[in-house]
Amino acid sequence: MCTVSYIPLEEEDFLLTHNRDEKTERGAMASEPKLLKYEGLQFIAPVDQKAQGTWIYTDSKKRTLCLLNGAFKKHVPKPPYARSRGRIIMELNSFNSVQIFLDAVELSGVEPFTLIVIDQSKGDVILHELKWDGNQKHIMRLDDRKPRLWSSATLYPSNVHKAREKLFENWLQNQFDKSGSSVLDFHQIGRYDHVSTPIWLKSDHIFTVSTSQIHRRKEAAEFSYIDYLNGTQKTLQIKLP
Repeated sequence: MCTVSYIPLEEEDFLLTHNRDEKTERGAMASEPKLLKYEGLQFIAPVDQKAQGTWIYTDSKKRTLCLLNGAFKKHVPKPPYARSRGRIIMELNSFNSVQIFLDAVELSGVEPFTLIVIDQSKGDVILHELKWDGNQKHIMRLDDRKPRLWSSATLYPSNVHKAREKLFENWLQNQFDKSGSSVLDFHQIGRYDHVSTPIWLKSDHIFTVSTSQIHRRKEAAEFSYIDYLNGTQKTLQIKLP
């Protein structure tokens, strides 16, 4: 369960920021992001210690992905599932291109999810949204020059998501200063003060365990990570060819 914002900057730069909202008993399973290698490929991703998957990823081939639970609406879980949704991102490296991955990745027996895929491997920014409803893929190419906000369908009903979108639009017009720190402030609305439309959550059952931000620049990808459980912050970087 999570909240994701995508904000295009100058040229092909962008900011992708992800709040991870988890059930209280599962939140402590999150690990911090690490710079890893796979057959010569460098990538940064935090790993869920329970499922060995990830919810946000960026690599040296200029590909960035992040995951939200649920597709179009809240669904009734029907375990057991064939594999964790978080494993899907890691399977990207088994395919020759992002497009082949989107078309061919097998999702039977996987719980519904939404996957945001940003591909810069051929130069231009190509932004896709893949929704898996448990039976069918819904793949859509989105306008990469338009800021966007996603809210997990398993946690946020349509009316709440619309209120959050309105908050996001107002913030973009009046407070966004084109910096990553400004976006991190937006993703912490509700952390310190009671507000009617919080982005950062804390309740008896659900709370925001971390915020991850990927800042893609021409020469590097910077991954910033705030761990609210341990009160720590970390930044990693991949140099791009």
